[in-house]
Amino acid sequence: MVYAPSRTEDFIRCPVFADLRHRWELRGPWTPFKLLGTAIGEGMAQFYRNLRDGTTTAPSERALEVLHAGFEPQEAWTLPGLEKHVTKGLQAAVETTPVRGTVIFVDESLGSGARPDLVFRDPSLGLVVLDTKVQFKGNPRYREKNLAEYETWWQGFHYAWEVGEFLGEFVSYVGPHLIQLTPSTRGEWHPIPVAPARLEFWLRQAVPVWQQMDSASSVAGTEVGSRIRAGSSPRQSTESLVPNWLSCQTRYGRCEFFDLCHVLEGDESCAEPLYKRKDV
Repeated sequence: MVYAPSRTEDFIRCPVFADLRHRWELRGPWTPFKLLGTAIGEGMAQFYRNLRDGTTTAPSERALEVLHAGFEPQEAWTLPGLEKHVTKGLQAAVETTPVRGTVIFVDESLGSGARPDLVFRDPSLGLVVLDTKVQFKGNPRYREKNLAEYETWWQGFHYAWEVGEFLGEFVSYVGPHLIQLTPSTRGEWHPIPVAPARLEFWLRQAVPVWQQMDSASSVAGTEVGSRIRAGSSPRQSTESLVPNWLSCQTRYGRCEFFDLCHVLEGDESCAEPLYKRKDV
């Protein structure tokens, strides 16, 4: 079975983390960062659908609709202030999008559940996969380092492989369309060539990992695996999953589920004060 890239990356990081992240999230004050990315992404999806379908719906209308629907009133952030961020970010995205030629897919699910933001056929570059990434705060000192991390971008190479399998042709480029909101608003597309040998190299890891994720379904019956796939069967313990001890604490900080695993000893019946159960 092929799994979506986000679920696979979580499993590679730690099978226990992948399971818990699907069902729980940390409690804490509301922040707008994820919502800003979703709103700008939805606005760009409308922009691309207009190109493909000949429609005229304003991308800004869709973006602000998503922002208003997800906004939670509190003291730190105001709706008018976030509207300015969405409007400026969307404008930067439209001005820097590389799309030319034929738009094929716009935020459409593939067989694994992967949803690339855009697939288009460029007259010069060939088949291209693009994903919109919104960053609230950027630092030019780390630009090159951040871009270098995309050279082994799991999500992007998964998109290249699965889109290629679906369409029966090779994807030439994948790349994030990076939108920075502060301290100045800017957009940048970072194309990554997809060499056949590199894609095959990625697949040499992907297939065994997917097999490991399948194997998890046979541990203690099928309840773990069914939850990994669909998240439909909550369980009070992750003892049947193998943890990755080294991911619990790294130089970037503790895993968000450190307290659940190390302090509460995996007892999910005691998780509610620190964590909130997701609707899955």
